[in-house]
Amino acid sequence: MSVVGPRPERPYFVDQFKEDIPKYMVKHHVRPGITGWTQVCVLRGDTSIRD
Repeated sequence: MSVVGPRPERPYFVDQFKEDIPKYMVKHHVRPGITGWTQVCVLRGDTSIRD
């Protein structure tokens, strides 16, 4: 399993980066989540243990 989406950064660096890096704040519009083999292979929801 792995976490997907933007990683949080300390506010000090966010203030610095948003001044130095164009469009830095755009990444904060992506919703974070968790994914793994099962989610990628569409085996989710109401499935049996054998599946």
